[in-house]
Amino acid sequence: SGYNVGMGETDVGAVASGAESKSIDEAGESELHASLRELRSRGPDVAFRVLLVAMLIWLVSPMALPLVLGGLAAIVLQPIEVRIGGRLGRARFLSSTIVTTATVVGVLAPVIWVVTRVVRALNAFATSLIASGGGSSRARVIELMTDIVGGSMDQAAIAASFDGTVRKTATAIGGVLANVAKSLPDAITSTFLFVLALYFGLRDGPKLVRWARRVSPVSRPRTNELFEAVRRTVNGTMLGMVAVALVQGSLATLALVACGVDHAMLWGFIAAICSAMPIVGTTPVTVGAAGFLYLQHRPVAALAMLGAAVLIGLSDNVVRPWVQSQHDDMHPLLALLAIFGGLAVFGPAGLLLGPVIAAMAVWAVETYRDPPADDA
Repeated sequence: SGYNVGMGETDVGAVASGAESKSIDEAGESELHASLRELRSRGPDVAFRVLLVAMLIWLVSPMALPLVLGGLAAIVLQPIEVRIGGRLGRARFLSSTIVTTATVVGVLAPVIWVVTRVVRALNAFATSLIASGGGSSRARVIELMTDIVGGSMDQAAIAASFDGTVRKTATAIGGVLANVAKSLPDAITSTFLFVLALYFGLRDGPKLVRWARRVSPVSRPRTNELFEAVRRTVNGTMLGMVAVALVQGSLATLALVACGVDHAMLWGFIAAICSAMPIVGTTPVTVGAAGFLYLQHRPVAALAMLGAAVLIGLSDNVVRPWVQSQHDDMHPLLALLAIFGGLAVFGPAGLLLGPVIAAMAVWAVETYRDPPADDA
């Protein structure tokens, strides 16, 4: 009898459980149908809105790169702008103008000056090559080749080969200068857009952040985490670039002074600017100085300059990861892949954009499984 009662209770429980499961399934199915009905009803509306946003993206895409770089620079300089604004009191509205002007004068102006000096130097060098045919360097190269191969090689053939190399070098330099002149209007436009984005990013940055939090499809805490990840990555990348430029520029200047290269301070400053260019780096300055010293009958100084070039190049692999690791939790291998991937896709700007995109992807993966309970 007890057994029968137990079985009856079990049957009743099973029936109740089945009914509950059926009701849950029906509720889920009805919710799915409701979602599909809403999607069908709002489909044209959503498609129209997506079309408008896509048109805007297509419209600004040719100018997106300097605008994005200006916005990222505003993220880095925002704390400085806030501090200056706090000291200005009622003139708080001038802080964005002050920081933007200081950036243009302190960063863009020296870069433009260096580029102008390099272009002039290249032009003068190409002109002297064409006019003198290599000058004393021609005799030096002939002497070196004769010492290496002995008297079996005709000096006239060596001279003819050197003259052909000189002509090709002058032609290549002329092509580089022509490309610089051709890209000058685009460079001016990009610089203007960068400064514009920097100014409005500093002035209206907090409003933009509040708007992004309001329209973000994810919760506010997760949106804040994304903004913080981007901020840390941008700060780490920019500080890494500055640290590498200071270290490599200083080392290059010391090496150039020690080896007796003329205008060592100028070339050291150019090396610091070039250090921001991955793959290229300071090699044109340091190795070029070594070659110049060798042609000047100073083989010991040339060898010392080559050793310094290797040391300066390796310092990038130590300074940049260390600085970035102090401001970012990204694995060094992923950061390195992001930098080279960004360079392949965006060019030199990828040095900054690559790590930012990688940081956003890492945020997307790490926050997927544990959504916050409180969206306030």
